[in-house]
Amino acid sequence: MRHLSITLAVTVTLASAQERPTPPDRRDLAPPRDTVASALPTFDLPEFVITGLSSIELPRVEKRLEEGGPTGNVLVATAAPVRDRTTGLAPGADLGNRPSVGLPTGFEGYVRAGMGSYRMPQVLVAVRPIVGSLSLGVSGQYRRSSGFAPWTSWSEGGGKLSAALPVDLGSAGVTNATLSGDLAVDSRSYHWYGTSSPWHRRKMTLADGGIGARGLLGAWNGSLSLRFGSTSFADTSASVTESTTRVDAGVEGTVQGIPLAGSISVLSSERSLAATSPAGVASLKVESRWQPMPSVWLSGGIGFAFLQGDGGQRRGVLLPTVLVRFAIDEQHRLAGAFEPRVEGITLMSSQGGHRFVDAQTPLRQSYWSNAGRFGLESDWTPDIRTRVEVEAGKASDLAMVADPSVDGVMQWLYGDASFAALRAECIAKMRGNDYFSATVILRSSRNAASGLRIPYWPGLEARVSYMALVTPSLTVRSSLQIVHTRETQWLGASSALPEYIVVDVVGSYAVLPSLSVWSEVTNLSNSVYQHWKGIQEPPFRLSAGIALAW
Repeated sequence: MRHLSITLAVTVTLASAQERPTPPDRRDLAPPRDTVASALPTFDLPEFVITGLSSIELPRVEKRLEEGGPTGNVLVATAAPVRDRTTGLAPGADLGNRPSVGLPTGFEGYVRAGMGSYRMPQVLVAVRPIVGSLSLGVSGQYRRSSGFAPWTSWSEGGGKLSAALPVDLGSAGVTNATLSGDLAVDSRSYHWYGTSSPWHRRKMTLADGGIGARGLLGAWNGSLSLRFGSTSFADTSASVTESTTRVDAGVEGTVQGIPLAGSISVLSSERSLAATSPAGVASLKVESRWQPMPSVWLSGGIGFAFLQGDGGQRRGVLLPTVLVRFAIDEQHRLAGAFEPRVEGITLMSSQGGHRFVDAQTPLRQSYWSNAGRFGLESDWTPDIRTRVEVEAGKASDLAMVADPSVDGVMQWLYGDASFAALRAECIAKMRGNDYFSATVILRSSRNAASGLRIPYWPGLEARVSYMALVTPSLTVRSSLQIVHTRETQWLGASSALPEYIVVDVVGSYAVLPSLSVWSEVTNLSNSVYQHWKGIQEPPFRLSAGIALAW
């Protein structure tokens, strides 16, 4: 277990008791994926993912270690499912039947272990003791595989320590405050398998930490956070270390009954490469929302961002935003938005879904000067919701990955591009705690440099999933994913990867209220396909194990 490292991060956060609870910071071994998130507030539906891989956020007791390993095939991400209207829990989250195991009051934990095809052991341990008002969290996870073919072995490990403590800062004018912190380190090792140089291997070590505060400043909510990160790459393409710093501050309140919010964010990246420039984004934004009529909701704001990156990139841009929602009746609502934005890229974030990008790749910041959407969302019944939406955008310095030029090592390419998409989504609670969800996305995209489609953006992408509580003890979740052909060239003659279909099934049986056995089949149809050109994805895989939650 030489690749197992302890994940530690230290962030301090002041949380107002009046705020909506935020989910715990999740740090999967698979890096976060690039997404364009929907801003429509009443939907808990799959997100729109334009490129890269994605993972599925599941209830705490059902996190899937399998999803998003060194390879991966999920493009359409499924958000957390609609919660059960009677219990308030996400489906499958049987947290109400914890055993009496003689542990201290407030001591929660979860252990999951299993073995899969190609000698793939995996283990996840997480505990959360509560000592007085102090809440602690300790977790560790490890998994590896000998690989489904030569030069396809990989391993990942990590751990995390976190803490939260309510504090009295009344003397400083801050009330309802909570301090929290986390410190994290991950280690990953994998091959550039399937390329012309199958011996190519990368080792990564990632660490981050920070401090912050959030609380009530009189009648206003205020927040401040400072985070640091370090990523070390060691492979045959380069040996590079990147240091990142992020500062975020915000305030929310009302003036004359009108809600107002302001925020400042600074992200910077420094790499141990002589030829690179500091990269990052600094932004300032002010926004408000109001309801001029009972059936109309408006929000808008104005922002400014400064972008800096390699190749002499230094640019300031304005970011005006407008969102309009109109209730046709109690069941149907129209919503439209104009939302230009910037997307900060660091070397660490570039690895999210792009594990084969050269550590010496140039970094520039993307600017979506024209991004809008318009759609209809409907609550047909309390348990069936749909949304149909059209989106369009135009970007400059858009980060695109194209066919590798040397030994499968990919580079970020930057250029102007545009896209339009039609997205249809549905989520339904069928019976009891059974859930169905479906997302279909049709895209048209154009790379301005050559007129070709944006590399690796499929023209058609769909995902259908169904989770059934077969018996009070047996839960089965299945998913079907369809990805159409993808252009792989940025310039020159067109070249496309073929479409593919992947079916996954996972089941869990509760032997006891706290103990369950699980089994998972990935790529049930044993499809032969590539997500990145020249890099084969795993065939049929079977995993099984046990899980204990208290």
